[in-house]
Amino acid sequence: MSNPSVGEGHTDTAIADLGPLSGFYVRRDQNMVIELPCLSLTPGRHEVAAVFTLTDVVEIGAEGELVISEAG
Repeated sequence: MSNPSVGEGHTDTAIADLGPLSGFYVRRDQNMVIELPCLSLTPGRHEVAAVFTLTDVVEIGAEGELVISEAG
């Protein structure tokens, strides 16, 4: 994950490195970018869902559809 916002000193964090004492911060009006470099999908429609737990208190999530077109 990364936070490419201007002024953020620590921008890249591996999900495996997150824990109760080491988190990842995204402030108001900033963006979080999630990269999955080892993910390989076939062309077609794929359902995507993500759930994030904030400070062990609140869960937020997003879901949608990802369409991969044929390489041409």
